[in-house]
Amino acid sequence: MPEEKRKAELKISGMHCASCALNIERALRGRDDVYEARVNLAAGTAVVEYDPAKASLADLERTVSEAGFEVVRSEVTVRIGGMVCASCAQVIEMSLADLDGVYEARVNLAAETVQIVYNPALVTASDIRLQSRTPATSTWGSWRRSPKTRRPGCGKRTSGTSSGGSPLGLQ
Repeated sequence: MPEEKRKAELKISGMHCASCALNIERALRGRDDVYEARVNLAAGTAVVEYDPAKASLADLERTVSEAGFEVVRSEVTVRIGGMVCASCAQVIEMSLADLDGVYEARVNLAAETVQIVYNPALVTASDIRLQSRTPATSTWGSWRRSPKTRRPGCGKRTSGTSSGGSPLGLQ
């Protein structure tokens, strides 16, 4: 069975010269779960092909950090309408965590927001919105579109979509 390969682009800060780029390449290539690593000094990026069964993005970031550099992450807070219970929040957090490039998703139920830490080279706000229409969130999505249905894991009834038709209520 062939090994699975995944490609990740990491934005790296702190590189000042070709030696910096070479040190990062060597550190990444020194991992047995990395097939290829190319660092572009001018763009400040590293493109890494790796085995996702053996390594995660966090593992690759740790390697870059141990080499003395930092991987750049972005953070965004998004409003999400219609949540009423912890199960609702958990469904949202789990569906966002399934996206490659999302490191963390923290829902604030009271404020109806989710704070997302992500790699902008791997996932965009559009990807996050599209995630609400995938099978991972289809139960949530069908709940939002169907009038008078129960939310999964929640005893509250709803009267249908309340925030512009987006299954996760992303606004």
